[in-house]
Amino acid sequence: MTVASKMGPLTQYLFLACLINISYALYLSSHDSKYAGYLIKYGYLRRSSLRRQGGSTNVDDEDFSNALSNFQNYVQIPASGQLDDATKNMMTRDRCQAKDTSVGMRRRRYTTIGNWPKKHLTYKITQYSSKISQQEVDSIIFLAFSVWSDPSGITVTKRKGGRTDMEVRFDSIAPRADAHIYGNTNSRHKTTVITLNDGIDWSQDFSTGLPNLFQTASHEVGHALGLGHTEVVGAMMYPVYDLGIKIFGLHDDDKRGVEDIYSNVKTVSYPGRFIYKKNRNNIESTFNNFKDRITNSFGPMPDFENVNLPTEFFENGF
Repeated sequence: MTVASKMGPLTQYLFLACLINISYALYLSSHDSKYAGYLIKYGYLRRSSLRRQGGSTNVDDEDFSNALSNFQNYVQIPASGQLDDATKNMMTRDRCQAKDTSVGMRRRRYTTIGNWPKKHLTYKITQYSSKISQQEVDSIIFLAFSVWSDPSGITVTKRKGGRTDMEVRFDSIAPRADAHIYGNTNSRHKTTVITLNDGIDWSQDFSTGLPNLFQTASHEVGHALGLGHTEVVGAMMYPVYDLGIKIFGLHDDDKRGVEDIYSNVKTVSYPGRFIYKKNRNNIESTFNNFKDRITNSFGPMPDFENVNLPTEFFENGF
């Protein structure tokens, strides 16, 4: 006679429910629970899939396996659905701290996280590197913005001070327990702040084996413009750093992503818009004085308001 046959209907139900619960919950050791935390942090696993019972951590077996498979597919390693050595190794690699995806998100190679409502942006560098000269930093940051200009249609101007759309700064960033953090991008008081780790020994000559400042800054600028991560290895927005690969420009996937974001942004702006608004009376007066001098020499000229300037600069500009 089986154990189940000795039980009443309610007891049998509770017994089966217990068995189902055992198969549902996968026990994670304290060592392996950090990998579940990794999957949660980067968007592959819901926090609700974890259960804390006493001093142990359990995770929904199916959810955990699916999360592992999705991560493995994303970073281009065999999708076993198991927490194997290749997966653990990939999870300990230096990487960007932004999410890769969200549970249930429609899959496509690149992800987008927003956009600016205009096509001319400004930035300033508020804190320079303690290890690289100011001139080199200015050049590298300029290049990091420039690579995104052509596919996005965005122009960017560096300012020395005042209010800007973006801010770049070098500062200390605490490392993860098992990896370095090279940079991050956050929004503060209507300004997007790109922080680059001043504790990193940056490479500027694309030598392998060292983190490259241009590559990291360009990746963070991509975030600042509204791009998330991509699963395309070799793209600027790929999240995991491979110090053996040096990226000199944008991948087609990066270009498609930023084109997608800004293809419908119609607001036109230009570098001198703020200066014009602030000094309009002086500019118009100077123009009219110049017009009078030219008129005396070459004949009549149109009034300032009749000059054939692109009207969108003044109606829709920032």
